[in-house]
Parts: sequence; structure tokens; C-alpha cells
Amino acid sequence: RVGMDPSARARLKRWMVAACAFDFHLVDGQTMLQCVPEGAIGAEEARVVSYHAFPDNLSLELHNHATVRDSVFFFRISRERSNKEKEDGETLQLSQGSEQGLNPRRNDGKRKTRPTQPTLAYLYGYVFCRQRQDPSLPRGGDQKSVVVLAEIPRGNVLKHLACIAGQLYFDYGPEALEQMVREIATNWESPQCGKQLILPVSGFTITSTLPPASSLPPPFPEDVDRELELLLQSPGGSGGTAAAFNEANLHASFKGIMDHLWTIWELALLGEPLIVVAPSSYLCSEAVASLLSLISPLPYFGEIRPYFTIHDSYFHTVRDQVSKGCVPSGVFGITNLVVLKSLQPWPHVVSIGDDMSYQSSVDLQYFDSNNNMFGESVNIQKPGSRNSTGRGGILKSWIGRRRDATSLISTYQEKLWSSYQPCTKKSNSLINRVKNAKNASVANLMIRQHFGELTRRFLEPFAEFFKPSRSASTSGGSSCTSVRRFSENDFFETLETTRHSATLESRIKGKASLKELYKRFMRSTNFLPWLTRRQSEIELLENMKLGRSHTALDSIGKMSEVELIDLHIKLKRQLSADDAQVPDIERERIELALGIVHKALPGDLQESLRVAATQVLSPRRAIQRSRS
Repeated sequence: RVGMDPSARARLKRWMVAACAFDFHLVDGQTMLQCVPEGAIGAEEARVVSYHAFPDNLSLELHNHATVRDSVFFFRISRERSNKEKEDGETLQLSQGSEQGLNPRRNDGKRKTRPTQPTLAYLYGYVFCRQRQDPSLPRGGDQKSVVVLAEIPRGNVLKHLACIAGQLYFDYGPEALEQMVREIATNWESPQCGKQLILPVSGFTITSTLPPASSLPPPFPEDVDRELELLLQSPGGSGGTAAAFNEANLHASFKGIMDHLWTIWELALLGEPLIVVAPSSYLCSEAVASLLSLISPLPYFGEIRPYFTIHDSYFHTVRDQVSKGCVPSGVFGITNLVVLKSLQPWPHVVSIGDDMSYQSSVDLQYFDSNNNMFGESVNIQKPGSRNSTGRGGILKSWIGRRRDATSLISTYQEKLWSSYQPCTKKSNSLINRVKNAKNASVANLMIRQHFGELTRRFLEPFAEFFKPSRSASTSGGSSCTSVRRFSENDFFETLETTRHSATLESRIKGKASLKELYKRFMRSTNFLPWLTRRQSEIELLENMKLGRSHTALDSIGKMSEVELIDLHIKLKRQLSADDAQVPDIERERIELALGIVHKALPGDLQESLRVAATQVLSPRRAIQRSRS
């Protein structure tokens, strides 16, 4: 058993809460075998995590000849809080209520949709599940899982960490898991967005760039230097490749329903209640992550359940709301069709993956005998079909004629079930380019770039309400900063005279459809929280301009010379981009960051950096030139 002093736990919590091992016992059910550090989660949390640590379907039936099957997926559950944390949370909820997505609305004018009221703490679980075939056991096999728990969904790091944790546990036992957690608490540096981090763990290395906190769903991480992150984020906000959930593969998730992808984009943009059905927990959770990244750089503020099971206590809450005609806003990924049947009628359901010849590649990180990491695809196959015409085939065929999503029980297919009338139209050009892409990575990049640009262009008209204004304060005559108060009437007056980008105009069915989409967006659970967060960022930037805050200056001052020069060169290149690519607000932010970095540099390096901005010099080369 591993105990940790408070300082070590605090360092560990920057990345993760705990690493746990679970066993699916034939008699006792799901059992927690190990939790490192001890006591990191409560008994009820352990019970809920255990139900999410294993696939919620008949995946133990290993019909193929493989004796071992590994799978990786992730989930999110509500976090238990102490009384003090609850009191703090209630205070925080009063002050940040606008970021919780609480504006009421209706779904297509027919069914009232209750906006989700998310708690202020969540646990994200990244699972490495091993299912093993063994004829000597009562059920012919067993299941064990290792789960890495964290409060912040840094999936581009934690998915790899779950793979490493699983391999260590199954190869070397519980002691290896304990050692891994100790190393993370001791050796890993603080999370910092925009910087490539090299994270050693148990002889292996994870290299990654973290998503900016501004792209994460609420609550906002407490340990993030908001000023520093705001200064150093890429132009365009949080829409870069390192944005939250952008590690998901859009092409792998949605290649079978590309024609519906623009409607799905709208549903995600508006925070509409959406169930994602998939044949496996891996594909299910990846599809939810893909859907959330589809609207990047807009963060998603509705409920997020990448892998939703009938054993989740929140399931009963959702079912009660649906029975009363109030459907919660959010994205719910399921594999068990009993969940879907219990939540009818549900307005929007999308099913992905071919159940007849289902095969997915899980990008796990495996290691050779020299402990070198390399990527390897592990094929997970699920042969068989629900299209059987054997016993009960006539009844199943009759049920299959049903037009709602419950027809998946008899005949599985990739499809979108929704009565929603979209305002956008599909791009046949993109669909054809994706089909003809030379590989899946290129296809994924095409889709991500298209919808990232579409989202950015859609949000552009709101820029008028992010322009800061300064007025004299009543105390001491010092100026205070504020942003323009949002007015729906003012917005639509401006919209009439705004010239929209070709990207947006080509996808909208007409001016009336564009206006309707903006109206729907303003009633959605995503709009007010996003607007509030963005306006607070502008006010924070203005405070830094006025010299009222020195947090970012202190943080930048602690950087090494190599880091400062590298940052200076990157900012210079961003500033030299075409005006059409860098809006005025972004340009002001980059100039402010550049000035702070410039002040932190030694005097003998400033002239070398002036040359380096025009001649592509490496940071180390710039230092050498300044010393010569």
C-alpha cells in the first residue's frame, strides 16, 4: 500500500488522481484490487468506476482465436466532494453560473430540453482492459482493468499513460503500478499548454503538447496560470491540433456517415441531446471525443458521458427527466442497447461502426525488449451479426422496420436518427477528397481543418462584443476595462451588413438559414458560457496591458534562455502572418506577449533575436551568436 504526503499528492493531482486495478469476479462482481495512492477515491466512487472499467456488452465472448484481447477507452463520472468542497463549489457556482450552460430552451419547438447542471467536479477514467480466454475458468475467461483517474481530460497524455500502466501491471504486478505513480509525483513537471513536454515514466517516455485550458469543458483547472496560457496560445484560440479531445480520429469515427456530418456539427454546436451508439466501448468513447472536437475551437459546455452505462447513478436521473419530457443537453456514448431503449423517446441518435464485420484499430503504445516505444495496431474483431433470420427472424424483421433508433436492436447500421432540420448543407467536394485521400491520417486532417475553419468563421461576427473599452474610474481616476455588453438586436443589425467568408456562405442554405442558426446558437447551452469565458479573457489581457497583473511576467521570467528565445521566435512568426489570418485582438495579444518576453531576455540576446526573426535560427544558435 502506497501512502503519500500532502505535497506529493498535490504534485500528482496536477496530472492524475489515482491509478486503480479492478477484477470482474464471477461471484462478487467488479472488485477493486488496488488503488494508488491509497484512499484517493471514496468507496462509492470506486463502485461507480468499477462499473465503467469493463465493456458493457458481450465482448467477453471471444469468438476469434485470440486468447487475449486488450482495449482502451475512457469515461467521465461525477466526482464526490467533501463538505468544504461543496461549500466552495456552491460559492463558485454563484459566481460562475453563466459558465454552466443554464439557459432554458426548447428542442425543435416540440420537446422541452432541460439544460444540464453539471457538478463542479468530475473524474475522467482512462481504461486499459484485458480480457483473457481460459477454458479452466467457470466462464471460460476473465477480465481485469487498470484505470488512470484524472480531473482534467488531457487525453493525449493520459491515454498513453493508461496503456503503459496496463502493460506494467499485467507484466510485473501491483508493485510496478505503485512505482509508476511515485515517479509521476516526483519527476513530472507542471502541466503547461503550448509547450512540448517530455514525460519519463517507468523507463518509457511520453512526448506531447497539452491542450489549452480554454478549450476544456468546465470547470476550469485551478492550477493553470490563465494569464500565461492566454498570452502563449496559438492564434485562433483553442482550435489547434492540441485542443481538448483533438487526439480523436474524426475519419475513423464518422467515415460511414460522412453525409450527415454537417448536421452532427450543428447538433454539437447547439448542445442538442445526442446519443452515440457503437459496438464497443473503445469506438463509443472515441466517437464522443471526435464529436466534441468537431466544433473546436468552441468548447463544449453540456453534459459529457463518453461511455455511459446503466449502472451509472446519473442514468436514473436522465431516465426520469426523459419520462417527464425534459431531455438533458449533452453527449452520451453507449454500447448497451438496453440503455437506448430505456431512454426513449430521445431526439437525436447516431450509430457508428459496422456490427456485421466490426473491426477497429486501437492505437496502443507497446514496447520492444529495449524499452523503446513504438505504435502498433491491435485488431479488435467482433464477428457475427444481429441480422440473423433464424429463430425469431420474422419478428426481428418486423421490428427492424421501425423508423426510430430502437431498430438497432434487430438490425445494426450506421445512421443518424433525428427530426432536426439543419441550416447547413454537406460539401460534396470534401466528401470526395476524403474518399480519395492517400491514407486515413490525411483524411482525418482534411475533416478537422474543414470543420475547424467552419466553426471559426461562424464565431467571427461575435468579435464586435469582445472589443475592450476603457473608462475613468470614480476612485483615483484610474481607468477600468470592460467589454461591450452583448445585445441580440445589435448582433443581428451588424450581421446584416457583415460580409461572411466563402467557407461559411458555401455551407449555409441561405441568409434566412444563417440567421436561424445564430438564433438557435444563442438559445443553446454552449453560447452564454463561451461568451462569458471569452469576454473574461479579453478583460484579463487588458489588465495585463495596464500593468495590473504580473503573474505572467513572473512565470516567463523563470524560463531558461533557450525557452525564451524559442518563444520569442514563435511569437515573431505569428505576428508576421497575413492580416487576414490574424484578427486585431489576436495581434494585440501576440504583441503584448512579445513585449513581456523581450523584457525577460538578457540585453546581449536582443540583437541576435532581431536577426533570428528574419533568418531562421535555432534558439541555441541565437545564444551562440550573442556570445560570439
